[in-house]
Amino acid sequence: MSHARFPLLLLLGLLGACATSQEVSSNAPILTPTSMEAVAEFIDRQPTGVAVSREGRIFVNFPRWGLPVDASVVEIGRGGRQKAYPDASWNQWLPGRHNPAEHFISVQSVVADKTGFLWVLDPASPGFRGVVPGGAKLVQIELSSNQVVRIFTFDSLLAPKTSYLNDVRIDPLKKKAYITDSGLGALLVVDLKTGRARRILDRHPALHAEVKLRPQIGGMAWQTPDGSVPKVHVDGIALDLRKGLLYFHALTGKHLYRIPTVALNNPELGADELGRRVTDLGPDVVCDGMLVGPHGEIYLTALETNAIMVRQADGSKAQTLITDPRLRWPDSLAWGPDGNLYATTSQIHLAPDFRDASGNPYPFGLWRIRMNAPKVKGQ
Repeated sequence: MSHARFPLLLLLGLLGACATSQEVSSNAPILTPTSMEAVAEFIDRQPTGVAVSREGRIFVNFPRWGLPVDASVVEIGRGGRQKAYPDASWNQWLPGRHNPAEHFISVQSVVADKTGFLWVLDPASPGFRGVVPGGAKLVQIELSSNQVVRIFTFDSLLAPKTSYLNDVRIDPLKKKAYITDSGLGALLVVDLKTGRARRILDRHPALHAEVKLRPQIGGMAWQTPDGSVPKVHVDGIALDLRKGLLYFHALTGKHLYRIPTVALNNPELGADELGRRVTDLGPDVVCDGMLVGPHGEIYLTALETNAIMVRQADGSKAQTLITDPRLRWPDSLAWGPDGNLYATTSQIHLAPDFRDASGNPYPFGLWRIRMNAPKVKGQ
């Protein structure tokens, strides 16, 4: 394990207005960032997801995309110390030797719910080379005991060979999980009581990349060496538990969409009828991670501007919460119990497939954005 420390960074200017109202409206308050500090750095591993428990425990994951990964999920301790989670065994993966359903293969997302569980989403597609048979799964870990309590596996109908399960949100009261497939463009709805899952909306254009979009990230076009633009379908996802709304966004896209969860959880709705329940909230930014705020507002990572944006629940235009050159490809977001916002920087645009030999994306980071606002619970 690498051990890393970061000093506190300079205070950033105050942006936005203080959160004082509990109303969800076009003029609902936006939280105010007061500083940004590094929690940990990762010299040799590329992070994507971040989760913070109700007790303030911090978890980060690392997919197997090319850089060496000695632990797919780690808990971040004091001074940025990192420990494989839930144990070393789960983080070992050798094809042909380990059961793909009982070991992390290439973890993409981690989420902590309000009831004391960590959820680990493993698309099981190392290097995007295709899903390892029997490996695509959602793993539920009880934080009080640090034990895996349930494994939800997805067969080839739910997670086809070229799929890439990307992000997940949990509704602990209704016992549902919602998962995006950014490889093919679809949603999975998982019944956490029965273990059954459905693959839906895989033909709806809202879940697919915008063909003509050419993102400009880090001052240059995001493209492969042959000049083609990666087509990353529905990626970021955010769940408003109080309003029963699921928000989603293609990474190669600039439109935010939402759908009522009551529709998602109605198996009687056909594909066309379900598709009509999708609402286009209009254009915003090239986005990876998303998160619902305490007033129903939506926080989005803005890849083209090294920023985190926020837009109101009524769909009004996004505003800049914070921008900083160190937020190079802000990937995933999580609320801490102290009301602060956590973000990983994965710097995907500087990976070997997208940069020349002179580029150097390291180190990757986990950042804490301190907020001048009341405490909030994460989703």
